Amino acid sequence: RLAPATLREKPFVFLHFSKCAGTSLVSSLAYLGHAHFSLGLPPTLPTAVACGAVPAKCCWWRERLHNFSRRGVHPKILTLEPANDEAFAVDPGFDAARDFCVNDLTYLTVLRPPVARLHSHMCEVGVNFEQWQEPARARHHRAKVQLRDNYYVRSLGGPAAWGVPEGGLTRSHLLAAARALSRFDVVMTVATLSRDAPIQMARVGLPNFQWRHARYRSRQDNLERARVEPALQMDGGPSCDVPPTAAQVRRLVAACQWDAVLYEYARLIAARRTELWSQRASR
Repeated sequence: RLAPATLREKPFVFLHFSKCAGTSLVSSLAYLGHAHFSLGLPPTLPTAVACGAVPAKCCWWRERLHNFSRRGVHPKILTLEPANDEAFAVDPGFDAARDFCVNDLTYLTVLRPPVARLHSHMCEVGVNFEQWQEPARARHHRAKVQLRDNYYVRSLGGPAAWGVPEGGLTRSHLLAAARALSRFDVVMTVATLSRDAPIQMARVGLPNFQWRHARYRSRQDNLERARVEPALQMDGGPSCDVPPTAAQVRRLVAACQWDAVLYEYARLIAARRTELWSQRASR
């Protein structure tokens, strides 16, 4: 049977929620000499006969780490980007009971307030609320339902949450997502990265890590691009700045209601862990 790969140190998986400072993290690690590798999935997951009772997803990832090791590659960071990674649609999200491969990997993620995240994504792809909420009618297919409707809960709630029709998520999906989030080794928020990163990144072998802000693809960068690129404009200004109608606001609130609760839980986890590990480090 396939044992855990022999690596210098256990790499970490960065669950990269779109528009949550992921480009800054990858840039900061590149500055330190760490390349990142995608941990995407194949079109179909094979039966995990080589790994015994290890779930198929973990078995495939273990095989990938073995391949890295044979080539003399020792990755520090492996990335997954829900909804923007096409392969993620095969076996999406994290199931708290079966998708954490703790013998091979550690886990990190960063969240930001869901409405701000959603609007930032709108600005990046250059759409207004009508185009974002009705992408089929507007022929703008980059706005997948998972990105539009409670993205965090869908990504952390496992396959059961991922494919639910818009507006169909429930409290049970939120609880499943919260259980998965609690299993991450590092949980931080964009608003408190300067506080959290130097302490929490020690959990993935990077103590005193300084998160370098990357301007590329930031909100400021996206808005400036939208002001000069006609394809991203409407009525002479950025499309994403077109005010929503009352109906669109109601839909926006519904599309972020479960994510808003999960984000508050993430804030609590981040603050508690940073405080606890800071106290331990000072002893």
